[in-house]
Amino acid sequence: MLHVFDIDGTLLDSMPMWNRLPLELLGRHGIHIEAGSEEAVRIFQKLDPITSEQGAAWISETYLPDMSPEEVYCEMTQYLESQYNEILQPFPDTLDTLQGLHEAGERIVAFSSTDAPLLKAAFERLGISGWFEAIYTTPEIGYNKVSPMAFAEVAKRAGVKPEEMIVYEDSDFAIAAATVAGCLVITCTHDLSASPLTGPRPPRYNRRMEKRLTLREHLGYGIASMGDSITYVFVGSFLMFFLTTVAGISPASAGVISALGSVFSAVSNPIIGYASDQVYTKYGRRRPALLVFALPLGAVVTLLFTDVPLHGTAKVLYYGIFLLLFWFVYTGFFVPYNALGAAYTTNYDDRTRLRLFASMFNSFGNLISLGAPAALSAFLIARGFGQGPAWTSVGALIGVVAAASLLITFAASKEKDPPVSRPDRSQKEPFHLSSLFGEYLSVAKLPPVRWLILASVTSLIAYTLVTADIVYYLTYCLSFSASTVSLCLLLMTCFRMFLLLPQGQLSARLDKRPTIILFNLFAVCGFIVSRLIASASAPA
Repeated sequence: MLHVFDIDGTLLDSMPMWNRLPLELLGRHGIHIEAGSEEAVRIFQKLDPITSEQGAAWISETYLPDMSPEEVYCEMTQYLESQYNEILQPFPDTLDTLQGLHEAGERIVAFSSTDAPLLKAAFERLGISGWFEAIYTTPEIGYNKVSPMAFAEVAKRAGVKPEEMIVYEDSDFAIAAATVAGCLVITCTHDLSASPLTGPRPPRYNRRMEKRLTLREHLGYGIASMGDSITYVFVGSFLMFFLTTVAGISPASAGVISALGSVFSAVSNPIIGYASDQVYTKYGRRRPALLVFALPLGAVVTLLFTDVPLHGTAKVLYYGIFLLLFWFVYTGFFVPYNALGAAYTTNYDDRTRLRLFASMFNSFGNLISLGAPAALSAFLIARGFGQGPAWTSVGALIGVVAAASLLITFAASKEKDPPVSRPDRSQKEPFHLSSLFGEYLSVAKLPPVRWLILASVTSLIAYTLVTADIVYYLTYCLSFSASTVSLCLLLMTCFRMFLLLPQGQLSARLDKRPTIILFNLFAVCGFIVSRLIASASAPA
């Protein structure tokens, strides 16, 4: 086995120093930020996973525009050199573990975001430089520790597989990335109360001190998930039905339209993600997408469910174009919205609860988009609406609710996505589409990710088949009325909402992986039972 040691916060007692560094640097230039404040926490969250050079560029861009990144980096380096050359000490427990592994002849490497010369200076002063066969750093590797590819690259350079590495880490994001890469991970925690050199520590950022999310913040973030599900499920469940039954499109043409929309969505996701990372506004980086795409989302859903007076190829092209527009608008807000959740908190438990609230609103959206359309269209038709105008009205209602939910989250998340200034474009690397998709393919080569992709694709296939066919099946195979179809879809959604509570409890008790496996097995059993019941009840 290869033993991979993180250095800062795992081997060296250096995190209080790293916490003080940006605050003292800013203080010397007239910007005073109180240690332990929300602004100090935000700075640490930003700087923790990135390299010193990247941190210097961010400080220059965000706080010290009159200084170049190189000048900030030089000032930081002078402070860091004195710390690593003369002051920083190891944690005794980690040092004992390291010494034991060295004496046992185990392979040991260091992997850190700190520059290699600083680490070498500290190792030589402590007399442990000979214990490491190599020192890897994120600038050299080419990936930050938030990426599983960072650990996969270390494994490649060391001549081992990721599953043959034991990673010693203290940071949540690196622990998660190493786990995804397939490594065995040992979490290193230390006493945070005092340091033998500095006495009582200054307030520092850590999971236990982070301000927990309030109910209002959970609700404010989660409600946009209703806009996600209400449009996604409505289009997925009723578009084929609308195209063939109301708009008069042939089933073959409707199927081609839907397939092209799905392919477009899959290809556009990483591109939208890249574009989202390039957004720098006074409204933040992720929130503007909610504002920009809210009204277009409502308009596109309405027009997609409008029976236009066109014929033949022109009609097929109309719905094909508007379905592509729908997926563009949907992806345009959905990808940044998911990224916004990561900015809310780094606390593992709070992130789980945040997703549960999002799942709750997601289920409310399902409740509306599955239970209301058939019943509402039948209600409008019974009161004199034509079939086309009735479905246009339903589409407009769905669009309005979705747009409103995005705008509410935009307003509620203001403090979680602070303003950012645009960086110096002369330092921006050129965009290459091949490198963008190449990184996705590289991550997909990791064994745990391959299994996750397989599980996601098979689950999505099953989900898509059910949502696309269930309205047809209930209407034409079981001859249910519109009100009965709505009731069946409503009960299905209520059952899903009922499962959220035990799902959250099991996730907290068993962790996420076994919970996902358990509920997928439960879904498989549900499909089998539903098939047996349907076979017995279907008319001959």
